[in-house]
Amino acid sequence: MCASLSAPKGTVSSASFPKKNMWPESCGHICESRMHAREHSFMPAFSDHALDCQRNSTAPLNILLILLRDSYQLFDWSVPPIGPAYVSAYLKSRGCHVFTLNLNAEHGDERQIVSDCIRHNNIHLVGIGDLVTRFAQMKEMLEYIKSVHPEIIVFMGGGLVTYSPDEAMRGIPCADIGVIGEGEITAYEMVRALEEGRSLADVDGLVYRTKDAGVEKLVFSKARKPIRDLDSLPFPDWDGFKFFQQAEQHSSPDNQRIVSAPLVTSRSCPFSCTYCSKSGGQTYRQRSLDNIFAELELLVREKNVNRLFLDDELFAFNANRLYEFCERIERFHIQWLVYLRVGKHMTSDVLRKMKNSGCIRIFYGFESGDDSVLASMKKKITVRDIRDTVQRTYDAGILCTGQFIFGDVAENRTTIENTFSFAKSIQDKVIFMEYAMIRCYPGSALFAAAVRSGRIPDTLDFIRKGCPLVNMSQLSDEEYDIFVAGRLVEEKKALLLDWAQRETSLVMRAADNSAYYTVSFVCGHCLHENAVNVYPVNLAKHCKTLCVQCGESHTFVALKAYAEHIDLTLRSLLHGSGAVFWGAGAFLMLFAAVSPALEEMPWIQVDKDPGLWGKTKNGRTVFSPEEIGKKQCDTVIVSAVDQFDAIAGFVRAHFPHVRTICNLREIGFAQGGVMHTEKNHAFFARPGEEDA
Repeated sequence: MCASLSAPKGTVSSASFPKKNMWPESCGHICESRMHAREHSFMPAFSDHALDCQRNSTAPLNILLILLRDSYQLFDWSVPPIGPAYVSAYLKSRGCHVFTLNLNAEHGDERQIVSDCIRHNNIHLVGIGDLVTRFAQMKEMLEYIKSVHPEIIVFMGGGLVTYSPDEAMRGIPCADIGVIGEGEITAYEMVRALEEGRSLADVDGLVYRTKDAGVEKLVFSKARKPIRDLDSLPFPDWDGFKFFQQAEQHSSPDNQRIVSAPLVTSRSCPFSCTYCSKSGGQTYRQRSLDNIFAELELLVREKNVNRLFLDDELFAFNANRLYEFCERIERFHIQWLVYLRVGKHMTSDVLRKMKNSGCIRIFYGFESGDDSVLASMKKKITVRDIRDTVQRTYDAGILCTGQFIFGDVAENRTTIENTFSFAKSIQDKVIFMEYAMIRCYPGSALFAAAVRSGRIPDTLDFIRKGCPLVNMSQLSDEEYDIFVAGRLVEEKKALLLDWAQRETSLVMRAADNSAYYTVSFVCGHCLHENAVNVYPVNLAKHCKTLCVQCGESHTFVALKAYAEHIDLTLRSLLHGSGAVFWGAGAFLMLFAAVSPALEEMPWIQVDKDPGLWGKTKNGRTVFSPEEIGKKQCDTVIVSAVDQFDAIAGFVRAHFPHVRTICNLREIGFAQGGVMHTEKNHAFFARPGEEDA
């Protein structure tokens, strides 16, 4: 599958399959009874009683597509995984019986939710897809499904299987089938082959298990060709995944309700940057503008969307297409945000046209401030291109963000200094800028080079560990480690704390819905009091808004205000039988720099990365998670918030004495000692009470 998969909790309405380019309705007909399977030509490693639904037109397979629960809170331009929604829509359009389960939109224990859905809807086939960084979560969920429902056939897809099919199938041995590449047509043909008892070898784009003389082996079918005509695909199944129920509808600074939606106008990218794994495959394809605006028409008319996020790997590198898009979107009077490439095609005329048509933010990939590194990355841009594009964007009145990444094969001490120097020279024209290390993700040229050189000796072990940093630069390993743990951290800290200190009059409170914080500030120009919503994921990022009274621009980082907001609650957590922060990364480093509680109270930090154990970060030694048991710590505060669910599950399983587990970014939602959260991403209980 192109990405991941998703769905509602149990019941589905009567079937109504969509016409081309219309949103699919929820699927309806359910197999009322299960029939014995006839013999099949395909005999996989999983037992053939898994295919015990009668294979005929009156008893098709009931399919469940699951979108795993994530630990992020929604942005105001929330972008859910779009691959599963396309797969669901295509299967429904071809008459398949599809159920969808978006665990982010459901409350309660996710395992029980999944099990109930499988049982209530007589599910025969379960699909989950996600990125390589979600390997552990996919494995855990699929293992649970197989342990409780061993007769179920499970398949997986997404970037994990597309770029690491062998590792995915070996690392998650309970998975029966893997979908490689774009999933719409492959998933449909796979379902029909299973229903009709045909061999999966005839379905392009699969890897599956079978047995030869009692020995299990993996079989790869022929590679699937990319879908050339993207206009032929139905629009994503957002209703099936409850996207517009899940997405928060809230007020913008001008008190208008924002309803945002993602829209993909193309797949893949025509460039070959060495650090990139192309989620859309290797062949760049674009939807027609007529098809794009037919979908937008539906989004605006039926969902009241007024903010659009163009979620392409590369939206456009042709000025004519970009200009025509602006011409056509202008009449909708909506805001839109987009990923774009810097370069000469981003002319002042085009940028002004974008601004006038509603574009409010552009996300650029800067990557480096050194021409030799940019050339090594095969970016096909120069530092001058970046500087000029940023200036023209700033002059047009559009906010822009960008990221610099370090660690390319051409990286050395000089190139690092060049990048930091260049970044600081454009900092005042960029709303948000970030520094990060390059990671060797499967599917990228850097990953292939790391494997060839022996830097990644075991690819499956590398994926199991979450794709840790690999030194591919010209720095020695010692220099590399010092840079990552020292200079890079300090530069990131300086970058964000500079903004955090600029606004000293920020006042924060938690919204009633436990989804975001509201920050109030007084405009220094007209003295009008303003309020803006900040999601937990954005606490350490630059936020920019306009005074509703005079239009004066305000840019701030809410982290210091957040530290003040949670100070008393945090002190109560740290006062007791020992508190530990799990995740000695950038967010904890930044938070510790502005938190009076962390400066004055005792605490320890642990991290799953063995390379950090025994080292000093944030002024304290980093320990192994085993320290939680050794010191009998009763409180775990998760600062590695993107892994909250996995960490919380590990703590529950291995350290049952722990009374309190909470997400550092969501402590501000605590009221009266108990954390209330609709998404169950964090919980906080007083000693002796049940987890809330």
